[in-house]
Amino acid sequence: MRLASAADFFNGPIYTRYPLPDEVYDRRAKPFYFYHDPILVVGCGFGGLVRALRDLGKQVWGIDASQWAIDNRDSRVENRVFNFDILDLSNWTMGEMGTVITEDLLPHLNNDEAMLAARNCQALAPIVIHMVTEQGQADLNYHSCAEWMRMTNQPTISLEGM
Repeated sequence: MRLASAADFFNGPIYTRYPLPDEVYDRRAKPFYFYHDPILVVGCGFGGLVRALRDLGKQVWGIDASQWAIDNRDSRVENRVFNFDILDLSNWTMGEMGTVITEDLLPHLNNDEAMLAARNCQALAPIVIHMVTEQGQADLNYHSCAEWMRMTNQPTISLEGM
């Protein structure tokens, strides 16, 4: 069971801070300019990072498990952001992406789901990078970046200050 569902997170008080300003996503996108296309952003929410990567000329798509977030996505990415759950790869071709970036996804999953999501991301692309907010929110599954990296054996970076 997810630690934060659409009903208790995306419609709750935590999510009122979103979407973040364009300049935040522009800053977050720059480190990924040289990563291989196509890029899939997992947990993209409203699509801010997808928009920023697209503006850098990247071939990019985003997915999010929250239909509410997708219904309220940024109009600039409506044809690039879709409702889909990374825990189910039944409609995907393995290795079809160049890079997968998860955007604060792992804390919304219990440890077993986080490991499945990490394995599924690795099945989609040779390069997987997890972005997590280290400070965290109440009732979510937060570990330090070092702990996520140790658990998933995949690069993990902090969103704090980005």
